[in-house]
Amino acid sequence: MERRRRVGLVWAFGMVLLFLAAIAVAALVQLGDTDGDGVFDDTDNCPHASNPDQADADADGVGDICDDCSSDPNKAAPGACGCGTPDIDSDGDGIVDCNDGCPMDPLKTSPGSCGCAVADETDDDGDGIADCNDNCPYASNPDQADADADGVGDICDDCSSDPNKTAPGACGCGIPDIDSDGDGIADCNDDCPDDPNKAAPGICGCGTPDIDSDGDGIVDCNDGCPMDPLKTAPGGCGCGFPEWDDDGDGYSCGDNCPYASNPDQADADADGVGDVCDDCSSDPNKTAPGACGCGISDIDSDGDGIADCNDGCPDDPMKTSPGPCGCGVTETDDDGDVYFSCDDNCPDDSNPDQADADADGVGDVCDDCSSDPNKAAPGICGCGTPDIDSDGDGIADCNDGCPDDPNKTVQGVCGCGTPDVDSDGDGIADCNDGCPEDPAKTSPGPCGCGVTETDDDGDGYFSCDDNCPDASNPDQADADADGIGDECDSSPYGIIVIIPAGLGEHEAFLDRVFLREEGEETPMIGLKPLVAIYKSGEQVMGGCLIYDPSGVELRHSWIHVYAYSVNLAVRPNYLTLLDHWIARYDRASGRHEFAWDTTDELSGYYELYLVFADGSTESLRIQLIESAK
Repeated sequence: MERRRRVGLVWAFGMVLLFLAAIAVAALVQLGDTDGDGVFDDTDNCPHASNPDQADADADGVGDICDDCSSDPNKAAPGACGCGTPDIDSDGDGIVDCNDGCPMDPLKTSPGSCGCAVADETDDDGDGIADCNDNCPYASNPDQADADADGVGDICDDCSSDPNKTAPGACGCGIPDIDSDGDGIADCNDDCPDDPNKAAPGICGCGTPDIDSDGDGIVDCNDGCPMDPLKTAPGGCGCGFPEWDDDGDGYSCGDNCPYASNPDQADADADGVGDVCDDCSSDPNKTAPGACGCGISDIDSDGDGIADCNDGCPDDPMKTSPGPCGCGVTETDDDGDVYFSCDDNCPDDSNPDQADADADGVGDVCDDCSSDPNKAAPGICGCGTPDIDSDGDGIADCNDGCPDDPNKTVQGVCGCGTPDVDSDGDGIADCNDGCPEDPAKTSPGPCGCGVTETDDDGDGYFSCDDNCPDASNPDQADADADGIGDECDSSPYGIIVIIPAGLGEHEAFLDRVFLREEGEETPMIGLKPLVAIYKSGEQVMGGCLIYDPSGVELRHSWIHVYAYSVNLAVRPNYLTLLDHWIARYDRASGRHEFAWDTTDELSGYYELYLVFADGSTESLRIQLIESAK
């Protein structure tokens, strides 16, 4: 029984494994990898061409290996116009724009004689000349005669001798129909061509209207008192004042109440009208209460016939009270849903319930994004997504693969914010190129960008790091540590000169320095100063160039001398340390030490013979020692 139970368990377990294997095989079959590049077909950008790297230079979702336009993100094949040019047919005539001479004219593919959008074959008058080039398209004139050269043929030009007119008009041929004052009457028929209000001089002449302001039958231009109907000349009292005393108060001219006796001429508001005949004697701007009463102007700002003081909407000529919509807005219900348009959340669509699910102030019935409180129409990005263009490149963020980069809309090779530039033209973008200015390298390597890793002498060291790049020296031996390998260094040894204390006590400049063996008269080596010894503070300094006895300059023979002394006058510091040779003053021993390279090894004691510019000399015993290098 136990054995059967175990056999049953094993069988059940085996069936489970077979079932799982079948699922896995089915999954693999479903996923598939047709081209065998290790990328399943459903995610492979070239499912029928092996491309394990999935390279896609133009980021269009089609791998470069099967993209015949790998630099054009909008095309994967050249099509009719080739890569980089869209196969658009703007006029729908079956000819793509790149091959269509008239891409916006569905009836033509080349401009022809009349140009795009104009038919070449139309000849309404049958004179053998197409209408577009015919100077009389509706009257046959094969000779195209045009006497006045105005572009209109003589046969249809009623003013064939006037290049400015084709019809006589108001003034006839040869005279322009100009209306200088814009009064609708041509100058040729207008006796006041510069006066838009008169076509004849009348009583007052051009430029002066024949107005009778006071209605006394005398036009203003001839009326000495044009605003006084009782006078045509000022007389003794002037216009507006009668020449008699009607009220018998002793005043004629200048009476502030000429028809009411007021001998005192009292005028409390100083408005020129006496109090006895001024019904607003405390208001200098009014003599009668008018519509608004004394002290308030009877102004009607909106010209609706109701003074502002009585008008609830003084600037709205259509209303005298605000009403439900307020001044300036008419109470209309355009959609008939019993809500005035001013308060209707859908003024053009009837919605008596005024439902507004997203509470954006736009009713659901006219809100195409009724669940988005920020939009009433889908726009570019659709409801729920704002049509924002963060980088200002003209592409909304929802369609912009690089919404914060105004120069890119897809990430490309380098990603947003970094241009896909290839400065050295090596096919690798700078962002992925360790040597963006070196077309031969994509990483610095041991020698750095711009330098090729070559081993010219075959000693196992790249030339850039080889102290003898042209001579094989696998050990890189450099006895004098000057950076030049012994194999190619003609003077691998250095000499240390030790000068005892006391050098530099002379005031004169150093002229020559000779090095000779002890007791010898002839100098072995001559040092001609490059710059004279000078003194600064506690130091005497100089630079010398070393020659052999025959006068030949020794290789690497710059020498820089330092010598300390006291009480020396300060001179400007013209000299800087030359080359890389070492000079120092050892305070413990009181010695001055400096070094240079020479072709010979001159160990031993020597005499340093110094000749100064004043003719004085000094001889010092020195010791030449091989460099510790």
